[in-house]
Formats: sequence, C-alpha cells, structure tokens
Amino acid sequence: MLNLPSHKIGYVYGQKWPKVEVVVVVVVVVVVVVVVIVVAVEVVAVEVHVVVVIAAVVSNSSSSSK
Repeated sequence: MLNLPSHKIGYVYGQKWPKVEVVVVVVVVVVVVVVVIVVAVEVVAVEVHVVVVIAAVVSNSSSSSK
C-alpha cells in the first residue's frame, strides 16, 4: 500500500471524481463482493449436499447388494 496522507488521497479522488460517484463505486463494489460470497456459499452447500446424497446412495446400494 502507498503511504499517502489521507487528505492528499481525498484531494486526488475529489479532483478525479465527484463524491457521489465515489459512493456509487463503493456501493457497487460492496454489492459485487456480497453476491460473490453468497454464490460461493450456495455452490459449496450444493456440492456438500450432492456428496452426502451420493454417499447415502452408495452406502445403500452396497449394503443391499450384500
């Protein structure tokens, strides 16, 4: 990370973008991060569920075949 004074950073950002756009960008980034986390959690949950179902089917079929 660059060790810039916060007032310099604020000045640079203020020159480049209006404050409203900075807020919008921050909100969009936060929303994207949240969506990515939720999707990742859902995918992991589905994979775990599928693995559990497969394990149950395999154990049932192996026990019934004996």
